[in-house]
Amino acid sequence: MESVMGTRRPSQCERDTVDLQNLDSILDSMGVHLTNEELQEVLKRATVDANGKVNLGEFMKGVKTIQKLPPGEEDKVDVGNLDSMLANMGIHLTQEELQEALKHSPVDSDGRVGLSAFMKSVMSMAESK
Repeated sequence: MESVMGTRRPSQCERDTVDLQNLDSILDSMGVHLTNEELQEVLKRATVDANGKVNLGEFMKGVKTIQKLPPGEEDKVDVGNLDSMLANMGIHLTQEELQEALKHSPVDSDGRVGLSAFMKSVMSMAESK
């Protein structure tokens, strides 16, 4: 779990930020495809910090507004894409850690898991260590 948390506990804000450079691959992993115009519109609604990072939760709320996603579908990720998507976010889990977090996260019939629920599971695992 050291690989996830480092030596200090990041704030909730820090945990949910992603590099703008990684946003395309993260969205692709989530099955979200935005036109350039939609992307620019959503970025207008989200805060980008001085390091070029955006809060993923805030960004996904903007995506939901633009694409009118059904409730609960805005942050679903294919389980097969979780590892690469997490790596793009700077989070590196062992296979054991990934499987343990999945045990505590509901996976739907399409093999997708809610990113928010999954990240809560990861964080509770980190806190219990």
